[in-house]
Amino acid sequence: MRQRFVEFDTAESHACATSEDELTLRRCGQLEDYLANKTASIYLDVKAINGPGGAVYDGAISVDGVPLAAAMVESGEYRPDQTQYPPTELVELESVARCNFRGMWARLKYDSIAVAKCEIEDRERSAEQALDSQDDADEVDTILESLF
Repeated sequence: MRQRFVEFDTAESHACATSEDELTLRRCGQLEDYLANKTASIYLDVKAINGPGGAVYDGAISVDGVPLAAAMVESGEYRPDQTQYPPTELVELESVARCNFRGMWARLKYDSIAVAKCEIEDRERSAEQALDSQDDADEVDTILESLF
């Protein structure tokens, strides 16, 4: 019989329980509010990856079916971990949060250069969506043509 051990931070050792930093306490409060009365699911891969501190298990946490990392980044209060290669989805959500001036990005709405960059990113995003829609339409045309 195999046993699998997973280590989680305990409340006593977590920054929310020990910090006196105003920003950390505010973020902890927001996270607690977000998690209140919701169902959290944790998925852990059974294959360990060797990390500097020992075995690391790849995994994901979702809250009411929404990936927690995505919700946190989308709120503008958190950034993807830049020390690793963050998933493209998180990078895109950060860009959306920044250009909608959410959370830590709120101060940028008064920065004309940041606003101009966001306008360019929004136009690029719209153009990509239009191309994706056209690709989907072309694919449907190809399928219909093959049927007849």
